[in-house]
Amino acid sequence: MEENSISLKPIGDFLTKNEFNFLVKSYQRGYKWTCKEVKDLLNDIQDFQDNSNSFYCLQPVVVRKSQDIWELIDGQQRFTTIYLILSFLEDTKFNIDYQTRNTSSEFLKNYIGLNKIPDISWESFIKQNNELNNIDNYHFFQGYNAIRQWFGDNSFVDKTEFKLKLKEKVKVIWYELKDTVSKSEDLFSRINSGKIPLTNAELIKALFLVKERESNNNNSAKHSHQMELAQEWDRIEYELQKNDFWYFINKNINEKPTRIEFIFDQIAGRHSDKNAFFSFDYYYKELKSKSVEELWNEVKNYFLTLQEWYEDNELYHYIGFLITAGITNLHELKSEFNQYPKNKFKKAQKDRIGKYLRGFDIDNLKYPNKKIESILLVFNIQTLIKTEISNRFPFDRFKIEKWSLEHIHAQQSKGLNTKEQWHAWLEQYTELLNGTDLGLQTLTAVKDSALTQEQFKELQYKIFVHFNKNESQEDIDNISNLALLDSGTNSSLNNHLFPIKRNLIIDRDKKGKFIPICTKNVFLKYYTKNPSDLYFWGDGDRKSYLKEIKRTLTAFNPINESIKSE
Repeated sequence: MEENSISLKPIGDFLTKNEFNFLVKSYQRGYKWTCKEVKDLLNDIQDFQDNSNSFYCLQPVVVRKSQDIWELIDGQQRFTTIYLILSFLEDTKFNIDYQTRNTSSEFLKNYIGLNKIPDISWESFIKQNNELNNIDNYHFFQGYNAIRQWFGDNSFVDKTEFKLKLKEKVKVIWYELKDTVSKSEDLFSRINSGKIPLTNAELIKALFLVKERESNNNNSAKHSHQMELAQEWDRIEYELQKNDFWYFINKNINEKPTRIEFIFDQIAGRHSDKNAFFSFDYYYKELKSKSVEELWNEVKNYFLTLQEWYEDNELYHYIGFLITAGITNLHELKSEFNQYPKNKFKKAQKDRIGKYLRGFDIDNLKYPNKKIESILLVFNIQTLIKTEISNRFPFDRFKIEKWSLEHIHAQQSKGLNTKEQWHAWLEQYTELLNGTDLGLQTLTAVKDSALTQEQFKELQYKIFVHFNKNESQEDIDNISNLALLDSGTNSSLNNHLFPIKRNLIIDRDKKGKFIPICTKNVFLKYYTKNPSDLYFWGDGDRKSYLKEIKRTLTAFNPINESIKSE
C-alpha cells in the first residue's frame, strides 16, 4: 500500500479552479465553530508578523482523494471558516459540499459563496428563506456575520493585504491518506482515537523542515541542514525502538507509531491525550521566537540525557525502578539532573528509593498488596547491581510479560474442578512420592476413573502436609512466601506445591527462559543455610529468605527497623 503523505500547503494552493472540490460526509458533525473561534482565527492571522521567511500554520487537515473529490476526514471546521472568510473578501474559493443536509451545500454556494448574506439577524433571514432553516446553515450564517463584524470593528485592516496574507502566508499541514479500502467512518474514528499515525512527531518534523527551508536562502546549506536533521532524527528513533531502552523510561506498555514523539511530549509538558496536537502546538508557538536549530538541539540533549542514564548501570536500575513503581517521573528527574552533578544526582535517586522503602512494614505486608511487588522488584534489582556479572534487570520483559506475585509454596490448590484436572495434578507428584505409602495412594488415584472430589481433596491435603513437613506454617500470603514471575510461568505453576514449582523453574532455566535472579535463588534454596531437603519449603526457608530481603534493602539505608537485617 502506498504510504500516507504529509506536506505544508499555502491556502492559495487550493484556489485553482476546479482542482480542489471538498466533501464533508454525513458521519461528521456539522459546522460548529462559534463567533469567538472565528474571530480568534482572524486575530491570529492579523497579528501574525509577516516577513519573507515566515508563515502562519493551521493545524492538520486530513484528506482522502476519490476521483476528483477530496474528502475532508478531519479539519472541516478550519477549512469551512477559511471558505467563509474568502467569501466575505469576495475572492476565489475552493468548493466545499456538506452531505449532512441538502440545503447546506446550496446555502454555502449560492448565498455565502456569492456574498449574498444581508446584514440582518438569523430570525429575520429565515422568515424570508424558511427552506434554508437548519442547524448547519445557522452556524454558517453566524460565522459569516462574525467575520463581517470583525472587519467592521477593525476598519484599519486593509482587506487586500489581509487577503494576500491569507493566501500566501497562511499554510495548512496537509495529511493525505492513501487508504482507499477503509470506510470513511472508520478512518474518522481511528483518527480521533489516535489509531492513525497522524503523529505530533510527523507534524513537527514537517514544520521543522519547512521552516528550515524557508529561513535559509542558501540551497546548499539548506539541503545539508535538512539531511543532518533527518539523519539525527532517524538515529534517535532507532535507539528508542530498542525495547530495553524504551521500557526503562516508560512506566507502562506505551506504544507510539513513532517513539521520538515521547521526547517531544516530555519537553512540551503533555500529560494527557485530550489535545491530540498539544506538542505540535507547542513547537509551532516556540518557532515564533526560536530557531529550528535551537529547538532541535533541545530534543537531542534530552535524548542524550536519557541515553546517559541508560548506559550507567546504577542509574539505569534506580531510574528504571522509580519510573516503574510510579514514585517519580521523567520531568522531575530531568529537572534534578540539570541542577546537580551526576554523582549527587545518582545519590539522590538512591536516597529516594530508601525513603520510599521506609514507609513499609515488610513483616506485615500481605498478598495481594502491590507494595510487595515493588519490594521484590528492588530486591532483584539490588541483587543484580552488586553481582560482578554485568546483568541488567529487564524492565521491558517485566512490563511486556506482565510479571506478578507467585506463591512459593501453595496451601491448597484452587480451581481444580474436573477429574481431568485432578488426575493431571496428582500425576505430577507420583514420581516425587515414589516408594512411599502416599505415593502408592496417589498412583492408584491417578488411575481411578471414579475418583470423587472429596477423595481428591483428602489426598491433596495429605500431599500438602507431607511436603510441608508438618511444620507450623506462617501466613501463606506473607512476603516470605512470595516471588516475582512472568505471567506465562506464573500460570503454568499455578495450583502446585514447592517441589513441582522448583522442577518447572529449573526446566525453564535450562531451556534459556528468563527467570528473575531472586526467584531462581529461592527455588534453588540459595538463601537457606545448609538446606537438608531441596523438595520442602518450611518455616526456616521462609525466615532465611525474608532475612536476605531485609539485608539487601539496607543498601538504600532505610531507617525503619522492620526492613533492617536481623
